[in-house]
Amino acid sequence: MTDARGNQLKKWIEKNNLLFIPGTKNSSKRSDRHIDLIFTNIEDAEAETLNTGTRDHWPIVMKSDRIGFRTDGNFPVVNWTVFQIVLALLQDFWTKESEIQDAENWYLNYTRFLSALKNRVTKWSNRNRYRPSLPPYIVGMLKQVRRVRNKYYRERKTNFGVEVERTRLLLRTLTKQVKNEVYNYKSERWNAFLSTIQESHDRNGKHFWSHLSKIYKPKTLPISKLKAGSITIAHQQEITNMLYSYYKEQANSPTIDESEKHDQKIVRDYNKIMNTLSQPLDIKVEKVTSSEVTKIIKKLKNKKSSGYDQISNYIIKLLPPAYIDCLVKCFNVWLSEGRYPDFWKLAKIITLNKLNAGVPRPDQTRPISLLATHSKLFEKVLLERVSNWAEGAQLVPIEQSGFRQGGLIATRVLSIYQEIQNNLAANMPTLALYVDYRKAYDMVWHAGLLVKLHDLGMPIALLKMTASWLGNRQAYIAFGDKVSEKYKIDIGLPQGSSLSPFLFIVYHCDLIQCLGAHSGHMFADDLSVLITAPITKSLATIISYLEEEGTEVCKKIAAYAKKWKQPINDLHGRAKCH
Repeated sequence: MTDARGNQLKKWIEKNNLLFIPGTKNSSKRSDRHIDLIFTNIEDAEAETLNTGTRDHWPIVMKSDRIGFRTDGNFPVVNWTVFQIVLALLQDFWTKESEIQDAENWYLNYTRFLSALKNRVTKWSNRNRYRPSLPPYIVGMLKQVRRVRNKYYRERKTNFGVEVERTRLLLRTLTKQVKNEVYNYKSERWNAFLSTIQESHDRNGKHFWSHLSKIYKPKTLPISKLKAGSITIAHQQEITNMLYSYYKEQANSPTIDESEKHDQKIVRDYNKIMNTLSQPLDIKVEKVTSSEVTKIIKKLKNKKSSGYDQISNYIIKLLPPAYIDCLVKCFNVWLSEGRYPDFWKLAKIITLNKLNAGVPRPDQTRPISLLATHSKLFEKVLLERVSNWAEGAQLVPIEQSGFRQGGLIATRVLSIYQEIQNNLAANMPTLALYVDYRKAYDMVWHAGLLVKLHDLGMPIALLKMTASWLGNRQAYIAFGDKVSEKYKIDIGLPQGSSLSPFLFIVYHCDLIQCLGAHSGHMFADDLSVLITAPITKSLATIISYLEEEGTEVCKKIAAYAKKWKQPINDLHGRAKCH
């Protein structure tokens, strides 16, 4: 690589970890050089240079046993009418079974029945055509543009006269027409969508924002390789093993500093609390009713994607009332015992790529936990009781807008903007500190959380339920068709749980006290601190004040993070002066 273009190509190859696949001979007919190059990230690929081709080069083709193309496919079609009929016919049977069996056995048999019934009424249909997102007339125009473009490229190699120029102008005109048609089509659809929203009188904007989130939803690249230092691995089992080793290490409980008095106190208090919780309690968690569970089910998103138990929200929303009554009976058994079922404590973890390009390292992957769908119902029941206690005791500061009733990120952003604007109008410089916690929910200290909840006055029965929900959790990694061994999780809050975000903000409800008299704004694990300088004529005095106060606040936040073992993301923290 001696020229600038060659160096750019080399950097691109190294960044994307591509391999050069040489042909069987040089592809140029006029020299010994390779003018046709193949780069791929597929192992065991081979290339062959053909002896027939164009005037100036021999074409090169690649083959690999790892690549497959399908012109058709299958998709499931579930007969939901038959599904509902069978549920209705058998609801008396399952009601009687709930009176005979204990809660665990009934629940496990019931979930197996739902999964088996869905599979029984499912037929797999062939899919042999692709449905484009554009209407047929635009697809036809695109095909015409492609034909004219190919014609232009052929004529350009053999002719240089009027015919080539005529084809070029035609290609240019058709391309502009297609672009205009696509733009008009998308504009019409967007205007029709806005008209629908206006006609529906959606005052809270829920329909609008849900549609907008689908449009701007970031896409993630699939993971086919993984970096381990200077080595890149591509086999599924090796990738699974590496992810297992990384996440198993991340799941270890935080290190206890024996020389720190606070750590020693937390360990002592935690042991006392767990000893108390192991004893029978007279006080029980408030029971749940069928109407409460029905209300929760109605609020579930109408999704047909299922958890690892093969049960989806859509299936639960189809349940007749008798099944809900049986579920309520199971929930109340577990609430009275202060016990979260062990079969809900196993999570299947799949990983997503955080990078937009290139091969990620294990720490550049995002774990997604797949949980049982029924466990989310039970967690919402627990969330209702934890929320009533915390909000009733006014534990969550008003500066926190995340994961609470009526809290919106837009409200918090507008509050920050308005405060800065007011300070600028009064000619008062403002220092803004933005703090982000590293893997916030995944790094919550279990002992610290339970001790703080106890000190904040959480009812003992609810605390026992929370401790059971946290303890003895396990997970395994699933990558492709490979799965890892199970590993124990001794740190963090369960991902995908509705209870985790609220417990996190309760856990850090005293963080706002680190700011002193300065203004603070919080949304979940994101913190913004605004420090306003007093009015003075000297700019040097203002800058000195902002620097001293900003340093002091940063020290307090860092000390708090160390005390409660909640590490700060150094890469995402920011300080700006307005």
